[in-house]
Amino acid sequence: LEYPAFFSERGRVGRCALAREFLELSEKYPPEKGGQGNGVRCVRVHLHRILHEDLQMDSELRDKLAFTTDRKVLYEVLEQVEKNQKARGHIVENEGPSWYVRHTRKVKCENGEYKSAIQCKMESESASKQVHLIDMEENEGMCFGNIFGEEVY
Repeated sequence: LEYPAFFSERGRVGRCALAREFLELSEKYPPEKGGQGNGVRCVRVHLHRILHEDLQMDSELRDKLAFTTDRKVLYEVLEQVEKNQKARGHIVENEGPSWYVRHTRKVKCENGEYKSAIQCKMESESASKQVHLIDMEENEGMCFGNIFGEEVY
């Protein structure tokens, strides 16, 4: 999930804050202890998804994250993303979903527009309002399987 705070009652949480909390939780509950294999690989995959938009702006940093086997490097990448955000005057309230949106079903927002549920929630003044799902015709969107590079319709 690109934006786990979508389900949070804390309100808007920035990507870097989410990534830092995720890293801390992964230290407390190492994935390699739960049968998930290589813990660093598991954590870096999730970090890449959370920080996707920021990593698109810095291919060197993206590659550093993608190929590391060292937990220390995960923190270094996050710290650099935070510095990059600060340098460009990043505003957490302007954050939105990036890559994951294209794989979600469209819903009808309060304003009548059809967007992903997370986009509706982020644009809504009140997180407590309901968003109604609509059914899409089979030929209206790409299959979820497409995230793995397959051309499935």
